[in-house]
Amino acid sequence: MPISLTGESSLSYSYHTSIEEIIQIIHDLHAEDVFFESAFHRSLEEFPPGEMYFRFVVIWEKNIASALLYFQLKKINLRESLDGSFGKEFSVGTWIKKKLAGILNFYTLVNGNMLQTGRYGQYLPKEIGSKLSFKDYHLIVDFVVEQLKKEKLKPVAILLKDYYDEERITNDNCHQYGYVEFSVQPNMRVDIRSNWNSIEDYMSDLKSKYRVRTRRTRKKLNGVERKLLDLDELEFYEDKMHELYKTIADQASFNLFILNKKYFYGLKKHLKDRIKIIGYFLNNKMVGFYTIIYNYNTLDAHFLGYDSDHNREFHLYHNMLYDLLFEAIEKNKEHLDLSRTAMEIKSSIGANAYPMFLYLRILNNFLNKFTGRFLKFLAPTVEWEERGPFK
Repeated sequence: MPISLTGESSLSYSYHTSIEEIIQIIHDLHAEDVFFESAFHRSLEEFPPGEMYFRFVVIWEKNIASALLYFQLKKINLRESLDGSFGKEFSVGTWIKKKLAGILNFYTLVNGNMLQTGRYGQYLPKEIGSKLSFKDYHLIVDFVVEQLKKEKLKPVAILLKDYYDEERITNDNCHQYGYVEFSVQPNMRVDIRSNWNSIEDYMSDLKSKYRVRTRRTRKKLNGVERKLLDLDELEFYEDKMHELYKTIADQASFNLFILNKKYFYGLKKHLKDRIKIIGYFLNNKMVGFYTIIYNYNTLDAHFLGYDSDHNREFHLYHNMLYDLLFEAIEKNKEHLDLSRTAMEIKSSIGANAYPMFLYLRILNNFLNKFTGRFLKFLAPTVEWEERGPFK
């Protein structure tokens, strides 16, 4: 039974512990976004990263399901999550950060998608978003916390994930409800130009030196075979793919989870032809792979992996970026979403940086007073130079 919001609002909400409870509702919402559809969530629930739980809130208007919020509860070991940002050289500052981070091992409730960069925690059509005040939203989030406590899952912190600049929560709301804003690496996205009807059109828009670099990088891949992997092959190669994925994940400056070994198999099983997973093979041995999700007018790059030694010789990662870009052009997509990390090389193929903001609240009021200082002390910083490959 939906719970009414306070005041004169015509909205109400209901809480759900599995995607199976709201399959028809999600279908009726027509969100036109893969990450709000049941197939993606079924895959996550079947093969979740370790100690991750999923909850859903449906927002109703006059007994009609009109919007969706989804939450991920994850036990986070901050020492492990930040491991890649500490570096290998000893310093007193790094030692202190490691010790402090090692103490923090707790459940965090995330409104958003920890497995994909972007605004994937809230499907709010404009007519509903304009009626849902931040006070109402805060009430819903706190209700989810209380429900989780009844289920013996006790969040210590709340993270509101991935707001673009124009969507930022106001300072007044942050102050009133105890959230601290912080920024992370930007989302890197290639906006496909209307004149790019072919790869040649893209190449002709490049500056001369970038055109030369592109051709040189593509030639480096000679001898490496690309192969579209089917469901049986994903099951056969799952150990190798997990190994290659972990090679890259372990290098990340901030990493909240490690994927389930059967994650890619599960995505293909549920998303079917809306996902492609391409393997790179050298002498019949897998040396890399990348994942493409066809998300309506956007091509989403998802997780990938590669062998570091072969990457140096064959420029595997750089070529994966080109493969993704050329696929987006050939399929007439409007955007190629490349997520965070490796900003400089992504900008070299034409990706633009879109700043993103997150909001953290510690549920202990005393500790929450120090959240801002804590984030400034621990948050990794990445210096990079934005490239301009076009004429």
